[in-house]
Amino acid sequence: MSATSARSGAGWLGAAGLLLVANVARAQPAEPPFEGDEPPVDLTEGDESPIDLTGGGQPGQAPPGQAPPAQRWDPRQPPPGHIWAPYPPPNYQPPPAESPEDEEEPHGGTQRNFGFGPRIAGIWAFGAGARAGHRYFGVDVSGGWQPLLPTVEPPGGEGEMMFFHSWQLNLMGYVAFNPDSTFVAGGTAGYSYNSVLGRGFALAFDGVVNFSNHLGFHFHGGPAFYPDAEDRMREKGDIPEGSEITSTPVFQLGLGAGLIIYP
Repeated sequence: MSATSARSGAGWLGAAGLLLVANVARAQPAEPPFEGDEPPVDLTEGDESPIDLTGGGQPGQAPPGQAPPAQRWDPRQPPPGHIWAPYPPPNYQPPPAESPEDEEEPHGGTQRNFGFGPRIAGIWAFGAGARAGHRYFGVDVSGGWQPLLPTVEPPGGEGEMMFFHSWQLNLMGYVAFNPDSTFVAGGTAGYSYNSVLGRGFALAFDGVVNFSNHLGFHFHGGPAFYPDAEDRMREKGDIPEGSEITSTPVFQLGLGAGLIIYP
């Protein structure tokens, strides 16, 4: 046997011995975590200071490669992953409470306590009027020129229309059933004096259509009664006895319109 063959055999024997030692060591049981009579450390009892789980890092941060420790959620703080803002905000100021003076007035508002404007025809005559009082009721005064056109039939003759100039003054009360509406419905009644017909009494429907808080369309319609109208008209018109006034002046019926301004 040569020297080379002897060295080759020795090498194979050495490798086999190392493999056997490694298998024996792998088969040995693991050493227990604690040896002797020393008990495991109790982390739940005693006065020991809390164990630092941060690995020397900042509070709330886990050591590198480890999950952060579980923390109890404070309901006064935002949940994890949410943005929370205090309520109310630090500089929040609630709006001031509205006083009755600050409330928006209804259509027309308190300006319906007084109004005036031009009026034409009907029991008002051609002139102007004004009213003042509460929104639901008040006093209405109007006056102006009122033409009268009666038809007179002399005995045995044909009827002839006569023309009278007259002046009229009305002093009435009014009521409004829905004063806060755009269309206000109501009524008016009171005393009326005509320079030709004499004293009388008038009763009429009264309405206002408000275009704005300061302007409205005023209208009315109804009858007026003058008990001495025929005698006074005969006297002022020199109507002869026996002539008949076909359109009796005692009972007047008319429609009127005008504007009402709320300053």
